[in-house]
Amino acid sequence: MKRYILFILGCFLMSVGWAERLITSFEDTNTVVLPASEEISISEESITNTNTMPFTKALPTESKPQSEDNTLRHMLGIHGGMSSGAGLCYRQYVGGDFSWQVSFLPFYTSQDFEGQASGFVITGFFGQWFLSDFRHPAISLEARFFVYLGAIAGYYVRANSPYDFALGGGGGIGLETYFIKNIVLTIATGYYGNITKNTKTINSVYFNMGLLSFEGTIGYRF
Repeated sequence: MKRYILFILGCFLMSVGWAERLITSFEDTNTVVLPASEEISISEESITNTNTMPFTKALPTESKPQSEDNTLRHMLGIHGGMSSGAGLCYRQYVGGDFSWQVSFLPFYTSQDFEGQASGFVITGFFGQWFLSDFRHPAISLEARFFVYLGAIAGYYVRANSPYDFALGGGGGIGLETYFIKNIVLTIATGYYGNITKNTKTINSVYFNMGLLSFEGTIGYRF
């Protein structure tokens, strides 16, 4: 009887030991051990994502065209035109659709190429109404089309001059470009008419209409 009880107790202990080994082996087969290099890469990726997620990348802002920059309202330069005067000029831009300009050119010499005293004073007005504009990023070109009206007045002093006073005006179309920063180039063409009056020798008035005119300006806008 004693041998029988010891045999049953031994079988029970052996079964407990086999069960414990089976459970341990099952747990070892389901455990995945990652290499050290993979653990490091995962941790670095998580840190990178954590640092970048709260922030958004700022988009680059496109520079405003100079033709639309209302802070550059003034321009000083040199102007020459058959219907809008000549000489040093001042231009002011009013909003984005209009500009006006005045020019002034005085000259006097005590002895010209004929040995006589001569001189003149020319004043002018030039008004622009802008129609459309375009940009060419490849060559950094900005330009605007416009229509214009011009007026000119001149007084001439010379012994043999055919007239001593002139008034004129005209209009047409043109193009204004900004090919260098703050440098303005304006070219235009159209038609003009004038009235010239000679009071030094004979009292006569001359009318000229339908003449082809050219206008041009280069200046610094600020």
